[in-house]
Amino acid sequence: MYIYLAGGLFNAGERLHLLYLEKSLEKLGYDVLLPQREAKNFFRDGFFDIKGIVADCVEKVSDSSCIFVELS
Repeated sequence: MYIYLAGGLFNAGERLHLLYLEKSLEKLGYDVLLPQREAKNFFRDGFFDIKGIVADCVEKVSDSSCIFVELS
């Protein structure tokens, strides 16, 4: 079982909060997919491949056991 963990990325605080949530969920024994980390795989020649990121997110959400969205 893995959790797709998504949330706001508008500032450093929101990104850091997701990292803390990821670590807490992992300590509870869950496998966690954090899209902000996965997006790094789509950075080429100084740009993000947005279409690639979206396709990857759709695939990973479809395969996940749970979707956790932090909207604070």
